[in-house]
Amino acid sequence: MVKSGYSYGDHLDSAIRNLAPRTISTTQENLVMLQMLQAGRVDYLLIAPEEAEFAISEAGLNRQDFLLHSLQNMPLGEQRFLIFSQQVAPEVIEHINQRLRFYHQRVSAL
Repeated sequence: MVKSGYSYGDHLDSAIRNLAPRTISTTQENLVMLQMLQAGRVDYLLIAPEEAEFAISEAGLNRQDFLLHSLQNMPLGEQRFLIFSQQVAPEVIEHINQRLRFYHQRVSAL
């Protein structure tokens, strides 16, 4: 299963085009995609390793119901940026920074 209109990065996008595996395309978010996987509606899905454990937990699913397989020789992903308007209070930005630090610590511990 792949997310419709989503880029998995040049490396995987190219592999998907060239190998042309049978895929189901969806606009659903990762949590719903994981529920579909658990229900047997699809056999696999692509998800960033730093998102997998967190998404399974957030979906309220049992980690033991999934086999996480790391793809070898994958290049690092694209950087993502948060851009705020001048109207966003510094306290809000600091709160977001704190949550991001917490998330990175949690993911790093996995």
